[in-house]
Amino acid sequence: MIVCPRCGLGNRLRVMVSTIHHARQLDMQMAHLWLKDAPVRSKYLFKDEEQGTSRCDFEALFEPIRFCRPFSNSGQSARLLSEHPDLCRQEGMNIVEEIHFVDGPIREQYRADVDAILLLTSASLPITNTIKQDLYKRFFKPRKKFLNALDSQRDILGGRYLSVHLRKDHRTACGVPEWTQAEMVQATSKLLDEFGFDRIVVFADCPEQKAEFMRNDFNGAHLCSVQWGTDDYVENMFLDFLAISRASFIASTGLSSFPGEAAIFGGGVPLFDLWHGRQMFPND
Repeated sequence: MIVCPRCGLGNRLRVMVSTIHHARQLDMQMAHLWLKDAPVRSKYLFKDEEQGTSRCDFEALFEPIRFCRPFSNSGQSARLLSEHPDLCRQEGMNIVEEIHFVDGPIREQYRADVDAILLLTSASLPITNTIKQDLYKRFFKPRKKFLNALDSQRDILGGRYLSVHLRKDHRTACGVPEWTQAEMVQATSKLLDEFGFDRIVVFADCPEQKAEFMRNDFNGAHLCSVQWGTDDYVENMFLDFLAISRASFIASTGLSSFPGEAAIFGGGVPLFDLWHGRQMFPND
């Protein structure tokens, strides 16, 4: 089984962890291939000023997983379960057939006349969040340099803190009304009054949105953000993900897999999703 996760980090991780689960259940060998993303989605992640996209291999972020190797065997024959088969042709894959993924058992779709299943998607295979939490804890070990960066910010990322994640224009791209600063400020104030936190740590993909949010007064609560000391877009994004996963509570503008997957990666951090308008728990 060759997994090619698509889109942003949250999507890619949920594809990786769910595919690991099914490969182990089916006793199949597994490889991964992190491709450049489709141009229409490139504004979400893996940005590059000249190319519009950039490539980030799994092993650049995590320690290698012994049973999930990087894919390197070009010319392999594969049954494709995908949305965009053209993305894999650059890797020399011999795509013999295209099948769109459905929620049925993978074994029923697999035939012995191909060498592999090639899964190219941003959607998770069927899996419970409890199983995902266990697999993240057992196998997804961030590289030491990222753990050291987190430890260097222990004054901010210690104690009980609320992670606020602001994502610009994502809801519009999903065809639903965009969030407003007033809505997010109101939601954050309610969470602060109800649960109490040592501080509010703000994460955002837009510096202007972050600055505007941090100009608000939350009854004297301490607001802060983290400067990671690197200009690398992917490293900054991954460190934000890890920091959000260590929070006591997460507040999100909604419809983003990034904070949702961080909540699961962190072992089940409670999450308030502004789009759904309610508190959500990763074990739900």
